[in-house]
Amino acid sequence: MTPIMKITTPLHWRYLFLLAFLVTLLALPLAVQGQADNFNDGNTATHYVTWFEYDAVSNLTAGASGPQAFWDALPGSNVYHLTATPYPAGGSLGLARVSSFPPDVYTNFYVSVDVTNNVTTYSQVFGLLARAGDFSTPGTPTTRGYAFVYANGSVSYPGGDNYLAIFRLKNDLQTAGVPGTGSDGSLTHCELHGVNLDRTKQHRFVFIGRGTHLEGRVYQLPNVTTPIAVLNADTALAPGAPQHTNGQCGVLAFNLADAAGAPFSGPVDVTFDNYYASARCPMNINDMVIKDNFNDGNDTAPTVAWAHYDPISDAVGFAQNTWTFPGGNTYRLQAPVQAFDPALGQGRVASLAPGVQTDFRMAVDIVNWDDTIGANIGVLARVGTPGLGTTTGYTFTYDSSGAENIDVSRITGEAPTGLALAGHKDMKMIPGNSYRLVFSGTGSELRTLVFELPNTMIPLIDCVVTDATYASGVQGLVGSARNAGSTVDVTFDNYSDTPLAAPAVSVAVGSTPGGNITVSWPGNLECIWVLESSPAVGAGAVWTDVPLVNVAYAAGKNTYTGATPMAASGNTYYRLKQL
Repeated sequence: MTPIMKITTPLHWRYLFLLAFLVTLLALPLAVQGQADNFNDGNTATHYVTWFEYDAVSNLTAGASGPQAFWDALPGSNVYHLTATPYPAGGSLGLARVSSFPPDVYTNFYVSVDVTNNVTTYSQVFGLLARAGDFSTPGTPTTRGYAFVYANGSVSYPGGDNYLAIFRLKNDLQTAGVPGTGSDGSLTHCELHGVNLDRTKQHRFVFIGRGTHLEGRVYQLPNVTTPIAVLNADTALAPGAPQHTNGQCGVLAFNLADAAGAPFSGPVDVTFDNYYASARCPMNINDMVIKDNFNDGNDTAPTVAWAHYDPISDAVGFAQNTWTFPGGNTYRLQAPVQAFDPALGQGRVASLAPGVQTDFRMAVDIVNWDDTIGANIGVLARVGTPGLGTTTGYTFTYDSSGAENIDVSRITGEAPTGLALAGHKDMKMIPGNSYRLVFSGTGSELRTLVFELPNTMIPLIDCVVTDATYASGVQGLVGSARNAGSTVDVTFDNYSDTPLAAPAVSVAVGSTPGGNITVSWPGNLECIWVLESSPAVGAGAVWTDVPLVNVAYAAGKNTYTGATPMAASGNTYYRLKQL
């Protein structure tokens, strides 16, 4: 829903405003790809992400300066430690800086990372860089992009403070303000001063870009519900500045200059974890309701009346598969070697939940599997006509046969056809760990996510495929052997199929003592929401973004305060637009 508020000039203060609603959701189409790295594999070159580690100083000097930036992701550390030292020659090269970027290029982006440690005695700036590109060649500083960072400015010079900022990076190390929210009362910078991050805590930085709109959020972990700070910027408000429309996302850190512009002479030292980037905003799965946790030790109603799928038994005349409940609280599906007739195919087993769905969102945990046998294990969606040689629908599975990736297939007559996924699909499920598979379908768009539990905020996999063959069907759990000589053994838990729902948007309308209108909305909605105003509604209405300088974040809400009293502003309508 997109709330629209009409603010009328009041005859008396007791008639403050009239509230109306218009059902209009405005959204921009998004391309899709995603990548994540929790650094648990102890390196930056395999499985999840291959990082481009950028030593700007060494690059500019063609290596004559020696290495100035360093990266450490040792096995067992499970974090990404970046350091840099200042170049003794001083000048523009003396500023210590270090950065690192996965290879994917994004137009729209959502990128997040946890800052787990930083040395507060260093005057350093650290955070996220997006739409980065034009990396410098020797002697030619050209690197550019947009950054969302925390600056430890209190160390740089007397009277300095710590602050958050969104800025444009140009020529490798120069910064330029991006118009947006800020404490200086103007549109020339997007900064929030007086922010002191608690170094004893870990923080999640989130940077979102949709078109010319940029938004930065900071959370103090483990709270990932309410940001402690939010900044909004719009590059279109500086039309004379270069407009960067795409580039790589990544992490960066550098030293801050003092009040006179001289670089701080110390090093850089910051540690990151749980990096995630996507062209889409992440799907909220924390509102999903578990329908069956199998704690009753059965698969009958209540809670869910699962239908067993054993197609080979139809041909041979007796049951092949087994469904058991290890510990009385999980769900184990097994299929034996298929030794009857090669024409029957490999062993396969499934359970189908009742209820036909069109658009869907389902999730299940894989808590155990036999990693020594090759099998495809996961979920089914939009299943129809289940049976030997007749089943239709879609599968989202993990391939444990050595390929170590995820697949989405269209099933026709029980035969799979692999679909091309947009995004990184390679991953390794580690025996002993548990993983949550999330599969959703909205029209022809099918989206897949994999989380390594207990982390349900940063997916290891985020891929999308488009296929319009099947519009509806039932959901289920599945395991399929690699070939007729192999078996299936997988254990599930915590099944849910909560339908997709529009994001909840609440808007509060009030007034200041001077009679200026105030409009508030939650600061943790998925993606970016922009407040627009218009003097009219209906055909021909012209909607414009409200000035960002009049939007502030506090106590979990963004609040816009009108610049003039309502009595002098005439009729005004407001609406929230999701980008």
